[in-house]
Amino acid sequence: MAKRPGDRFQTAEEMAEALQRYLDGPPQPAGPPRRIRRLARLAGAGAAAILLLAVIIHLKTEKGTLVLEVGPPDVKVTIDGNQVHIKSPRDEISVRIGDHKLEVSKDGLETRTESFTIRRGGRTEIVARLEPAPPRPADGSTSQDLNWQQTLACPRDWCSQWDGSVTSWNGSIYFIGSKPYGGTPHEGLSWRGDVAADGQVVAWSRVSTSPVARFDGQGVVAANGYIYNVGGESRGYVPTSSVEYAPINVDGTLGEWRTTSALARPVAGAALSAWGNRLYFFGGWGSGRRFSLTAQYAEILTDGSLGPWIDDDSIMNAGHPHGGGVAHDGYLYAIAGGLGSPDTAIVERAAILPDGSLGQWTVDTPLPVACHAFGADIVGDTIFVVAGDVGGVVTS
Repeated sequence: MAKRPGDRFQTAEEMAEALQRYLDGPPQPAGPPRRIRRLARLAGAGAAAILLLAVIIHLKTEKGTLVLEVGPPDVKVTIDGNQVHIKSPRDEISVRIGDHKLEVSKDGLETRTESFTIRRGGRTEIVARLEPAPPRPADGSTSQDLNWQQTLACPRDWCSQWDGSVTSWNGSIYFIGSKPYGGTPHEGLSWRGDVAADGQVVAWSRVSTSPVARFDGQGVVAANGYIYNVGGESRGYVPTSSVEYAPINVDGTLGEWRTTSALARPVAGAALSAWGNRLYFFGGWGSGRRFSLTAQYAEILTDGSLGPWIDDDSIMNAGHPHGGGVAHDGYLYAIAGGLGSPDTAIVERAAILPDGSLGQWTVDTPLPVACHAFGADIVGDTIFVVAGDVGGVVTS
């Protein structure tokens, strides 16, 4: 190290740039001449050490800084779908170079979504102050003056399938199909729809394909930047224990599908929900088309794979095959379902305990009608049940 502070590198980035110039060819002046002469002496004494140091500094400088100012407190912040913990209303976050998508949200407030770019060693500032969301009618309906609208259809030769599963992540929706009309499995074909700010799907595109074929009844959910495809039935109405996952890229496409820990027992027609760092697969039916009355859960590991599935010992009050389910505020909700002979309208809930296991299942307010094969999701504090089969009649 030089004795005079003025002859030393002032930042890691400055030293990294000088080292890179040396590696690229004859050194060019990058500051006081003594720095370059010192680099040359170091190179003569040990080029291998220089190379190692250059690699270390290069890795450390492949990031920049996002200066984020948020309001009010306690908002949820995600970058590329991964939650980020904010320590103060104005915080600095180290982010990898490249294009990213920021989402800031809080119940009762309008969600703020913004794209940004990080350059090596650079700083990007974003102010994200959330405004109150429009009031929801007291009866929980979407709005008295809002009607369902048809949007861009998925091309028929791609999406003419039934019992597919849908999930969403970071402004895209994903359809994981089961089988086309005609009966031959489509090897889990997957598609992505781009959703505009007004809610309309503006384009559909194929994304990578799950390696395991299913006939129907699988659970699909997006969590922690990955999509998971769980259980379902193979040919001959045989439930499977297969589980696969794929990373969601920044541009919304899916990376390579990989298999991960299999279910503790094969189940189809169950609900799949994520809460915290765990997945829950509950309801459905198992071998011999017998109702599954317990849940299975697995931890989401840092690389997206799953830990071993654990069969919970809390017993449901009813079977919920081809029913629905959501996770909210520390509870799982199992909703209606059946195999058509007969269906149930029962809704029940169980507390998610700190160790991931479930408390006792408790019957809650039932649906107005018994049904199965519907879609269910939660927005804010309201559960929505959409379409399905009621008494053998498909309804909207």
